[in-house]
Amino acid sequence: MVLQVSSLSIALQGFADYLDTQFDEDVIITLDAPQKAAEAAKASDKSVLNIFVYRLSPSGFHAEAGFQDALFLRAHVLLTCFPATQGDPDPDTDLRVLGRAIAVLHSVPTIPLALPGAAPGGAPADDFRRSNPVIYRMEAVMQAPTMEEMNHIWTTQGGELAYRLSVAYELAVIPIEPLSQRPPTGPVLSAIIDVQPSSVPALAADGTVAFGAEATGIPLAGANPGDPPPANWMPVQLFAIAGGLSSQAAVAAGTATVSVALSGPLGQRAALVVTWSRALGGGADQQAPQAFVIAAQRVDDAAARVQLALTNAAIGDTAVITATPARGNGTPLPGAPAGNVLTLTVGA
Repeated sequence: MVLQVSSLSIALQGFADYLDTQFDEDVIITLDAPQKAAEAAKASDKSVLNIFVYRLSPSGFHAEAGFQDALFLRAHVLLTCFPATQGDPDPDTDLRVLGRAIAVLHSVPTIPLALPGAAPGGAPADDFRRSNPVIYRMEAVMQAPTMEEMNHIWTTQGGELAYRLSVAYELAVIPIEPLSQRPPTGPVLSAIIDVQPSSVPALAADGTVAFGAEATGIPLAGANPGDPPPANWMPVQLFAIAGGLSSQAAVAAGTATVSVALSGPLGQRAALVVTWSRALGGGADQQAPQAFVIAAQRVDDAAARVQLALTNAAIGDTAVITATPARGNGTPLPGAPAGNVLTLTVGA
């Protein structure tokens, strides 16, 4: 049975192939355990530069990554030269080979290796290189492991293998592709820019404070790239309770309606949807959409007030209220940009 390649094997073999291009035919690049590399050098008239992977570690904590995203690893390797025993090798062959490798990786620390790379001809249909277009780059960073760590590595190789001068590198980062990948994120459909009043607002002639529009909707794209958005506006909503406006509110159990200030283009229809999280019984409970004709462009206008019906508001229940442009029959317009979200809590 032939095992399929992985991004880990491709990355490390690509690193070895790159070093191989930087040496002449008198040096062989291997990717093996030190004991096997030493045995290969004993029976050859060519020196061996071996790459020994002695540790794999995670690259760090990626808060945004999930189980369907790539996992990134750091590979810790030792570069060791085993001079040829046949022929007439130079007494400082290991220094020459290691010095050349260090100079190469110092001059070009980012390995010219594209991961995962193109799938070769005849690769199976489930080869991960066929479905992943993401390109990664790998960097080689010299490390300074302690002598205790180096001695531990060499004393665990077995046989009569003696300690040899080596140089340690960290290869980062190497992606491990998931078995099933997360679907790509779609384009952003809309955005909201909040406009805050100045610290010294202007006073109107009647002594009231003159505020501007609280939010402006900006449509960005349709469901597919290049498509126009299904609506070129979005509603803005706030609770109008206790003489103020807020995105959060608490009501008593059994409350039948709550006042909401709803603004947008005059004459347009907006659908408000209340989605409950019930304290008793659990689960989500969504009310039918409630449609309103927008009567004010400013959310602080008295004409913006509408009464939103609440169904079975019980102690401990919470709800989120979303608002979207609506069709003429009052149902939400599919794919239309949604406005800001309100949070409602039911208390005693």
